[in-house]
Amino acid sequence: MAPAGAGQARQLKPWRAPFELTALQHDELELVWLGSAADILDEACAMRHCADSYVERCARGSYVLLSVRRKDTGKRLPRWACSGPMVACNCTR
Repeated sequence: MAPAGAGQARQLKPWRAPFELTALQHDELELVWLGSAADILDEACAMRHCADSYVERCARGSYVLLSVRRKDTGKRLPRWACSGPMVACNCTR
């Protein structure tokens, strides 16, 4: 089931990345930048977490959401979290 407001959010245009994305890989993991409302809603649905509550803040540039994934399979990892300026969590509810 899609989060509330999913239809409206999917119509928002993607926003620009505030950093170089190629630096977001390490060994077996990669950090995938969620650069649009659609990306964030897909992540929230797939991981069953609160990422969808950050759409407006990300669109304003106040936050950046990253999805932690395995490089070899693309599988999202649910138990990684980081807080601080420009970063929000990737953890399950």
